[in-house]
Amino acid sequence: MSRVLRALVALAALLLPAVGRAEPQFTLLVIAAPSKYHYEYIPVARESLEKLGRLHAFAVDWHKDGAPLDGDLARYAAILLLNTPADEFSSTQRVGLEHYCRPAAMRWWCTARRSYRRGCGPGTRSW
Repeated sequence: MSRVLRALVALAALLLPAVGRAEPQFTLLVIAAPSKYHYEYIPVARESLEKLGRLHAFAVDWHKDGAPLDGDLARYAAILLLNTPADEFSSTQRVGLEHYCRPAAMRWWCTARRSYRRGCGPGTRSW
């Protein structure tokens, strides 16, 4: 019995460190521009998102401005804007965000259109 117990403990010791070193599944871009009305939530939100990232194996790329929107956004699975006003972004940053969102909006529109054709549109019970 003690051999089985020792074997299980050894197996658990080998597997547990591997769980802690898991590679991130995706990267979340968070833009939280502090303003005079929305600044107290930022430390709480950052801690919570980083904890969720560690728990569910995703990376959080945190920024206080829209500078990442000027670059390549393809590496991000999602973009989270935490009370960031649109007037904080330059015109090139807005264009970058629009280009990132356009494929997702197109997928939604196509899905919604197919659902509408199947009788799931306005005027039906499921709408």
